[in-house]
Amino acid sequence: MYHVPRTCTEKIDDGIESRPIADFRERPAYVLLGEPGAGKSTLFKEEADNTDNGLCISARDFIDLDRNEWRDKTLFIDGLDEARAGKDDARTPLGAIRGKLSQLDCQCFRISCREADWLGSPDANDLARISPNQAITILHLNPLSSDDIEQILSNDQRVPDTNGFIEKAEQFGLSGLLNNPQTLDMLIDATKGGDDWPSSKQQVYEVACKQLASEFNGDHAVTQTATIPQLMEAAGFLCAVQLVANLSGFTEGQAGEG
Repeated sequence: MYHVPRTCTEKIDDGIESRPIADFRERPAYVLLGEPGAGKSTLFKEEADNTDNGLCISARDFIDLDRNEWRDKTLFIDGLDEARAGKDDARTPLGAIRGKLSQLDCQCFRISCREADWLGSPDANDLARISPNQAITILHLNPLSSDDIEQILSNDQRVPDTNGFIEKAEQFGLSGLLNNPQTLDMLIDATKGGDDWPSSKQQVYEVACKQLASEFNGDHAVTQTATIPQLMEAAGFLCAVQLVANLSGFTEGQAGEG
């Protein structure tokens, strides 16, 4: 898929600020958070290539292996969430990464993680303690913009009509799948580049739900025991509960918590 320059959002004292990821190359340490399929791994590889002494490595390899060539590098440690997948204690992988960074006396590092697997302040505080300036920047990878989507589609040989593809997606209520690189790619495949759109609302929803329920990351897939039909049934049940009870959403927590 055609790559476009990506932007990310940082919370600052007086609100939030959205800037190109390249603007943060001088920061000693940052965490890049994003949804599944948002393009974190691709972005890390590109940033590592565009950074002096940059090196991109998976979080799992960083934990399991030892390499002398990691010293004096700007390390892009990709996929903290993958290292956490299936672990009883989500803090253990980050603890191992912290220990390795400290051992290497790393002066510049970046870590990527899925939003849902980031523990918030506990993770940020742990990383800040080993950051060269005792601070950690938290960045949120922005969805693809309208211009990004048009550029990607116009450079994809599978899509003969960029505007027609976007219009059809909006017509069928699938525009939300366009701003994520992975779901955009899956939608192109599912509709044969826009030549085979579903013929009914039900088929549209089935296509969208199957796309969103699919797990294409191998590390997460091996820990996922539910099938796509089971996930869709569970999601349908939760949606019904949400509608009947007039809930705004759901949160994770221990039993007995409000």
